[in-house]
Amino acid sequence: MEGMGRAIVSGLFVVLVMMSIVVLGLSFLSPLENKKTTPKYSATKVGTSTPVQEPEKISFNPLSIFGFGNNKPEETPPPAVAPVETPLQQNIPPSPPSLSLTAIGTSPVVDGKVVQLSYEPVSLAVDPGSNQAPFSSRPITPGEYLPNSRILKFSDQGVDPINFSVQTGSVINLVIRSEGESSHVFRFKDKGLKAVAVGVGPEESREISFNAPGSGSYEFFCDIPGHKTREIGTMIVN
Repeated sequence: MEGMGRAIVSGLFVVLVMMSIVVLGLSFLSPLENKKTTPKYSATKVGTSTPVQEPEKISFNPLSIFGFGNNKPEETPPPAVAPVETPLQQNIPPSPPSLSLTAIGTSPVVDGKVVQLSYEPVSLAVDPGSNQAPFSSRPITPGEYLPNSRILKFSDQGVDPINFSVQTGSVINLVIRSEGESSHVFRFKDKGLKAVAVGVGPEESREISFNAPGSGSYEFFCDIPGHKTREIGTMIVN
């Protein structure tokens, strides 16, 4: 009996020693932390983010040795990223569509101004036939004359009428008409009106539109050789 009691005491002592070792080991393992570097995202400025290396802590559970708990890293929610700020679109009015010539081929009139197809006012000091100059019409009949047209009749005897009056800045719809078997070329003597030029064949009519220049008297003539001395007249601008 005495030998059995000693054996039991020895066994209990061994068990206590082993449990002390296990508990002591667990107490050393529990504060350990495994540091793992994983890419994190940090907001740098409005609308962008860039990876920044930040250590991520992994907690260690000593009981996981015996199958209790786990060693998964702590899940940290990603940082909030400010939304991208989109600048307000400027209210830019659309460009107006290109104009077209009138039915007879003269330059269009917008708000009392004879204009180019790009809406820019025509220029009267450029070469006739250029894009900046007013367009003359195709050959037309009297029924196609524009409203309030002024008609100048050219013939071998001269011009009828030899004078006409207009208001400064007003729109002039000027018809050049050939009376007889001759051709004629209407032009102004003033260089500031050289873009206003119209050529007609025998028994032909063409029209041109332009805004009257500043007040004054502007001489016109036929630019066909031999016609300049007799086919002349004056436009009076008030």
